[in-house]
Amino acid sequence: MSGAAIMVAVLAAGSSQRFGSDKRQALLGGRPLAHHALETARRAADALQAECIAIVPADGGLAMPPRITARANSDSARGMGTSVAMAARLAQEAGCDTLVVTLADMPFVRAQTLVRLMKGRMEKQAAACLHPGSPRHSGPRPGLRPGPPAVFDARHFAALQQLEGERGAGALLARLAGEGAVHCLAADTLAPHELTDIDTPQALARAEALLADG
Repeated sequence: MSGAAIMVAVLAAGSSQRFGSDKRQALLGGRPLAHHALETARRAADALQAECIAIVPADGGLAMPPRITARANSDSARGMGTSVAMAARLAQEAGCDTLVVTLADMPFVRAQTLVRLMKGRMEKQAAACLHPGSPRHSGPRPGLRPGPPAVFDARHFAALQQLEGERGAGALLARLAGEGAVHCLAADTLAPHELTDIDTPQALARAEALLADG
């Protein structure tokens, strides 16, 4: 994959409103929650020979592991869409042809899954994992919707840069999936609980129990 110019972006600028405090700093397995996703992204970036960045709020507040560059999103209060937009703009400015997007509150995503998504994107315009969705979602399978982690090729950078609010890239992924342009990874091809996200203290406690159970 060394012929491709790839950027791996961890979105870590959320407001943590449902959590009640800065969930990025909440401990999971003795480490800040966000560090699980950051270190996974770095391993994937190393395997893909990619640049790795983290989109953080303007006030920072999160220590970065080595070989990850923090980029401040001054519009982060307007929602996750602004962080996706910023990542796409940075990827375009860096001359990348592929953007890998993962979330700081998904601690169980594995580096090999990000690499699998990248390989799948080489066959399509995008790649994503399948999540449970409402019947209103137009996904590739009934009751499922494509979501993060996800990978986009450069033809979609312009559309990603228009995002704002909390919706992120879900609508774009749903449209592309309806056109057969998304390589989708089903949950049953991933590790158990891999797509778990941490939005509340209760979810963090469940994640801690999962770690304790091995």
